[in-house]
Amino acid sequence: MDREYFSRRDTDASFMRCTNCESLFQDPWPAADELQEFYGPDYQNYTTTAVPLLAHVDAVYQRQQGAAFTKRFGRDPAVLDFGCGQGGFLRVLAEAGCTQLAGFDFVLYEELVDTSGTKFFDDIEQIRESGMRFDVIRMRHVIEHLTDVDATMIALGGLLKEGGCIVGQTPNAAHYTSRLMGQYWGPLHYPYHTVLFSPSGLSVAAPRWGLRLTATTGPILPTGWALSLENMMKSAFKLKSRGRTAAYTVLMGLTMPMALLDSWVTPKATANFDFVLQID
Repeated sequence: MDREYFSRRDTDASFMRCTNCESLFQDPWPAADELQEFYGPDYQNYTTTAVPLLAHVDAVYQRQQGAAFTKRFGRDPAVLDFGCGQGGFLRVLAEAGCTQLAGFDFVLYEELVDTSGTKFFDDIEQIRESGMRFDVIRMRHVIEHLTDVDATMIALGGLLKEGGCIVGQTPNAAHYTSRLMGQYWGPLHYPYHTVLFSPSGLSVAAPRWGLRLTATTGPILPTGWALSLENMMKSAFKLKSRGRTAAYTVLMGLTMPMALLDSWVTPKATANFDFVLQID
């Protein structure tokens, strides 16, 4: 059940767990056109959210992410933000002096019009035909949304320059909260999430794409805890508010100690994990 936007698939589905790597995936597997109709202009749109505090928190987070990115990859790498949303991260990079920027999303939000100096695409073939190649392709909470995972990841690998990499973040299906929270586990995000990898599962899948998983780290993020508790709250009180509520930002603060604890217990794979993929 989708307790965030209340979308429903045409057919009932379950999440199945791989007994080898613990990754989760929807069964039956959804088609791309079935899921794309669920993504509207308000989908995780923190630019125009009705919760001002959430918009502020997101803006601060984007600036922190941008600063860490430029420190790691330099001041002007060629970057594709694959799943760029409203373009907040790319605007931060542009303000920092980056000039080789591109964004991709299936929904080209109105906010992208105000992002100068950046090329935006809604079709991977358009990127390939443009001739653009990238030092870094960023996939922050995107890989779990793909319906054509293998084809997409193979295509993205083909857009890398020599020595380039794909960096991303995704929920960790092997984390203990996925079992503890059950159907309320926020990162399930049904029906939008098609596959939730574990680090082991991503390592097994990467060679199919001509890539190799070279690093994983566990970020300190309370979002998994906060989303799970918000799901429970919406269910208990039968709330129908679309998107994340004002209570969500409060829950993030309250559950930060749990996120810190997770980072000490499982430093390479908390409830989410960052990954680096390079050409094998």
